[in-house]
Amino acid sequence: IAFVMAVVGAIIYGISRAELRLSAVPPKQPVSSGDSKLPDKATLERIKHLPPELRRTDVNLRTECERLMSESQYDQAIILLLGHQLLLLDQNGLLRLGRGKTNGRYVRETRMNDEACATWLRGTADAFEQSYFGRHTISSDVFDLLWQNNQQMEQVVQEHGVKP
Repeated sequence: IAFVMAVVGAIIYGISRAELRLSAVPPKQPVSSGDSKLPDKATLERIKHLPPELRRTDVNLRTECERLMSESQYDQAIILLLGHQLLLLDQNGLLRLGRGKTNGRYVRETRMNDEACATWLRGTADAFEQSYFGRHTISSDVFDLLWQNNQQMEQVVQEHGVKP
């Protein structure tokens, strides 16, 4: 029984490590934050891996987030901002979207590739969790800071492109 348990444990460990290594493999074409109207096919495929709360295929997540922000609907905008950031980081090889992954796991994957982006993602994920799960209202000051961090993240991702 101990031998079987050891083999199963080794297999599970190997699969989890392989998944982390795959997350570092960049996609074939980097994608910028872009402001196109609707997501392309590759983005639609990636959106399927987002948590249900973040799946919006009918709009460009960043553009819609910006619209909601201008209307002071921060509790709705934070949902789209987190989705936008996850897609941006996935498209540029800083994390790999996968069903069942937590925000904490995405932050850890991102941290392996870029500490600053991980810090910004953590801030957005914390605000999302407080708003969505904790039902706390996001103030305009907090959202403005998150938006500034998002712009810095977009700039860093565009400057460095896909990491090897």
